[in-house]
Amino acid sequence: MNHELWLLSCVLFILGGVFAAASLYVRYKIQKQERYQGHTEARVVDLVTENREGAFSLSQFGNRQAAVLEYYAEGKLYKVTDETDAYPCPFHLGQRLSICYNTENPKEYVIVRRDFWRCLRMVFAAGGILLVLAGCAVFLIYAQRRG
Repeated sequence: MNHELWLLSCVLFILGGVFAAASLYVRYKIQKQERYQGHTEARVVDLVTENREGAFSLSQFGNRQAAVLEYYAEGKLYKVTDETDAYPCPFHLGQRLSICYNTENPKEYVIVRRDFWRCLRMVFAAGGILLVLAGCAVFLIYAQRRG
């Protein structure tokens, strides 16, 4: 029985390592696809109403609600109005958003949305941690029975 516990703990450690490696690989692929390399967190500090321009001004709603975002990039505070054309605004006051910004011009940014690949990366990371912890628990049971 002791050898089976030893083998099980080894398998759990290896599977945990595989899950961690998969999480790192997916993270690498996500970063390669991102338009900007700077990462920070923005906060919605205000909601403003603006007139729509062009063909959008002919719609039922002649204006749009825009979120004013505040974030630190390259050591400076930036305050920008989001360009999302929506009514009502998809964000709420005080909401925190992950963004990627252009390191050469921090006023250029993209809001990071949760998508399948980001969720998959989190599942791999959590699975890796749980498998390693399970491997530790099984190994401790093995060591206790052996000693």
